[in-house]
Amino acid sequence: MKCEIVKDLMILYLDNCCSDGSRLEVEEHIKECEECRAVFEEMKKNAPVIEKAPSPSHPRFKRINERKASVLQSVLLFFSFALTVAGTTFEASTPSGGVNGIWAFTLIVPSVGFMLSLANWYFVRIYNNKKTFAVCSVAATFLISACGYIWAFVHYGSNVRILPFIIGIALMLLLSALSGVLSNKYAALIGKE
Repeated sequence: MKCEIVKDLMILYLDNCCSDGSRLEVEEHIKECEECRAVFEEMKKNAPVIEKAPSPSHPRFKRINERKASVLQSVLLFFSFALTVAGTTFEASTPSGGVNGIWAFTLIVPSVGFMLSLANWYFVRIYNNKKTFAVCSVAATFLISACGYIWAFVHYGSNVRILPFIIGIALMLLLSALSGVLSNKYAALIGKE
């Protein structure tokens, strides 16, 4: 390769912007050509230091991701709390008797189950990976809601209607699936693999 071409490639070589083939050609040429080797050493000595962009594991990105994770968790807590308050308000405004318990089954139990399962998110660091964490979050949402339904059946007894129960189960399954997806996202933001 001609010296002029090698000298042109030296800057790209020093910036790690050339192909492997060009890199090899420059290295072989400067081993044999004293003039080009001297130019290369001078360029290397005077080359400006180019800072690389911070990697995703850089502390700045880690702090940003932890803030995003905190915001996600806060939004979900607010959402589930708002559903619980709405369900409690509607339940309190229904008369006693056959219609009482509709809002407990359709809204309160699933939203409280989801809200309480978010406590698992505080222990994300003890899980080996984000998949295990997501599975445990789904299980927590499902099991806490199932316990809530057992309590509701005991509390409301014979006043239980099938349609509110079916709607509540559908919402519980939806919130359980949502818990799995969002906990996976949360774990990724925290840095779990």
